[in-house]
Amino acid sequence: MLHAMKTTHHSTSATSILRNPARLGLFAACFAFAPVHSALADVTLSGRVGPSIIGDNVVIEHGQRCILNGTVIKGNVTLQPGARLIAHGATIEGDVQAASGAWVDLRSRTKVSGNVQGSNTRRILAVQGTDISGNIQLQSPDATRGGRTLQVLAANVAGDVQVNRATGHLGVLSSKVHGNIQLTANQSGPYIIHNNRVDGDIQIKGNKGRASVIANRVNGNLQVTGNKPRPIVRRNVVEGTTEID
Repeated sequence: MLHAMKTTHHSTSATSILRNPARLGLFAACFAFAPVHSALADVTLSGRVGPSIIGDNVVIEHGQRCILNGTVIKGNVTLQPGARLIAHGATIEGDVQAASGAWVDLRSRTKVSGNVQGSNTRRILAVQGTDISGNIQLQSPDATRGGRTLQVLAANVAGDVQVNRATGHLGVLSSKVHGNIQLTANQSGPYIIHNNRVDGDIQIKGNKGRASVIANRVNGNLQVTGNKPRPIVRRNVVEGTTEID
């Protein structure tokens, strides 16, 4: 939710830096929302934005699309319902927060200093060398059955990758995850967890739909329990304990 939002419309050549205070609601923890104060203003963006510095929090309004090419955002990026963000080589120095039906597409070595979080979000992609300094967290994503809900491919995630009660395809492939990979109570699949290096645990619990956990290096534990049908689990190197049922 946005509180006391000061809205300024920027064109695709937006470079101004605003300094008026505002309040922005942030996702404070996994699947929990809490208001956090911000010293930055809120500006709205849409269309194409090239290499420029936006010294504010950014809002992409309902149903709008914003394409960032080498853009630096000094604050958070919030996507309203149905909005879409496509970032190529961008730098976002806060969180990316996506509302119902929004799409987040981070690629080409985009960097996010905070978390990437969605509630009832349509899709989150973090591919092609994207670097996330926080967590990727999805709660009840609103994807079409069989659609691509989450793809983390050739990315670096300093925190956790957590998805709960999703429909659609969830994939974490050829990535470095410094925290845990946790998929719980998801509804359709498939779930593909292949060729990752994970400093924490891999936990695949209580999911419905096909899943495979293959060729991962896990410094913590591997727990694959309560899933229907039983996932394919093979060729993983696990430093901790392995629990599969």
